[in-house]
Amino acid sequence: MKIIERNRDLGEDRGKGTLLRYAKGSPNWFFAYYQNGKEHRVSTGTDDLKAAKRFAKQRLDEVVGDRQGLKHLATPAAKRATVQQLLDAYLNDVRLRELKSVSHIIDHARPVANHFGPLRACDVSAKTVDKYIETLRAAGKANATINRQTQILSAAYKLAVARKVVTEAPSIRKLSEAGKVGLGRSEGGDDHLAGLEEWSQPHARNLR
Repeated sequence: MKIIERNRDLGEDRGKGTLLRYAKGSPNWFFAYYQNGKEHRVSTGTDDLKAAKRFAKQRLDEVVGDRQGLKHLATPAAKRATVQQLLDAYLNDVRLRELKSVSHIIDHARPVANHFGPLRACDVSAKTVDKYIETLRAAGKANATINRQTQILSAAYKLAVARKVVTEAPSIRKLSEAGKVGLGRSEGGDDHLAGLEEWSQPHARNLR
């Protein structure tokens, strides 16, 4: 798309970003900035230059905060990714590796896709998954069955993080299959896979 106007009052340094306006479409200013070495462009939501500059400065502050580990800032692409896209990529990965357990994984993935599929991946939190677990338990599902489903969700996020589709994954609870509730570690390793059926292990090793 043709750019008709640029404003670099924020600074010539690439790290400062650039305000842009395009020949067609929205009259609003767009802000082009770099995060983790990649350029991103987002609408400022306004055609007023002063307001657009305020948006740009705030976004740059957020980028700095993300870089320093103070507060996570999801990229525009990560914000658009849906859970269904993550699950599709995971299932495709499983098929390509020709696991004997493919049919079992697909069966357990269906209810996960039905519930989480339309959601943006960045909107799913530990609390969101806990509510899903509570719904399944209320429906009489066994802890082992629930673990199979949440393990697939966790594995899909891990693959997406590894491929930089999203930048982080929610911490997902692992239920004790002896009837007690424990908190698995989906963020820092594959401990959440402990005790699960053998069919899940090849994928867990692949993601390490």
